[in-house]
Amino acid sequence: MRNQRGFGMYGYLIIGIIGFALVAGIGTAVWKHFDGIAQLERTVREQAGAIAKHEANAAQYKATIESRDRQINNLREANATVQKHRDEADRKFAEARAQAEYVKRIFADHDFEKLAKAKPGLISKRMQRGTQNVFSEIEDVAGSF
Repeated sequence: MRNQRGFGMYGYLIIGIIGFALVAGIGTAVWKHFDGIAQLERTVREQAGAIAKHEANAAQYKATIESRDRQINNLREANATVQKHRDEADRKFAEARAQAEYVKRIFADHDFEKLAKAKPGLISKRMQRGTQNVFSEIEDVAGSF
């Protein structure tokens, strides 16, 4: 049967199906659009959280680096102090070696046994004073470390 417009029952059914398909298609498109927006918002929130975490880590790493820099500077200062003391000890050791060579030459050039028999008081006093000076210098050098 046809109505006055010329559409039959199937015509209205087809128009209804097409209308439903259009509404469903538009509804699906709108739903996907809003779902896509919601998903983008979730992604933005996740990325913002990750950025905040990375910024906190960067601040922590920066503090660690500054701490390490201070430690390095302290170690450099300590190394300079140790090197200064080492140079001083080397200088004193060189002086002691030179003095030992001087004393060896004196002992090699003189017969102290003969002199000790001839003048015991003179030799005894000088040997005691020299020994006392050597021990005093050893204490000074040992005390500076």
